Amino acid sequence: MKNKSRRFWGSYIGFWLIWLIVQTFLYSIIIKLPQFTSTYDLLINFVIKGVVWLSLTFWLLHTFKKQLFVKTRKLFNRNFPKEFWVLLVIFLIYLFISAISSKHGIKLISHPFTTRGGQLLGIVFGAGFFEELVFRAGYLNILLTKVKKWPAIFISTIMFLLIHLPVYFVSNMNISAWIINILTVLVIGTLMGWIFTKSKNIWPSIILHCVWDTLTFLLIA
Repeated sequence: MKNKSRRFWGSYIGFWLIWLIVQTFLYSIIIKLPQFTSTYDLLINFVIKGVVWLSLTFWLLHTFKKQLFVKTRKLFNRNFPKEFWVLLVIFLIYLFISAISSKHGIKLISHPFTTRGGQLLGIVFGAGFFEELVFRAGYLNILLTKVKKWPAIFISTIMFLLIHLPVYFVSNMNISAWIINILTVLVIGTLMGWIFTKSKNIWPSIILHCVWDTLTFLLIA
């Protein structure tokens, strides 16, 4: 049991350090090179994140396959509880109101699939899909068999927040941006963890995460 616990936390620490190195190297060196000023940086970021995060997901699900709240074969199912639909409506209303209040109207960002547009592909799949697999299907799924529901959600949300710090380190954000992003990640992480425990299905959290990130990017960014 202690060995499993060491593997669990060791995997996260190793993952955090690897992602810090990847983000620092990727954003500070590779993407700033002249030859990577078009859509290449989108593809590089997407592919690297996919390899790192999906590899960790497969490792977690295999290593802890006997200690999963929702077994791997049941992670993707058709259970969409009413709470999912309520959250989806709340997300849509909130984001559209935020867009109207911040931009005085609804206006989609230009060139969403290019570097200039901010890499929508990476936002949708790089965040919504990969992050939910690691933190809800992986880490939270394991924690739910070790501690009670809300402590498990809280721990996984803090882990989810900490993995965002490498991006913040290289983004040159001011203090207010740090605070807003940290609070947003804490809220989203908690809601995604809660909906995963309610549905016992990874699709609701993936869809909600994708909707949040995509509309935040398209409407508000």
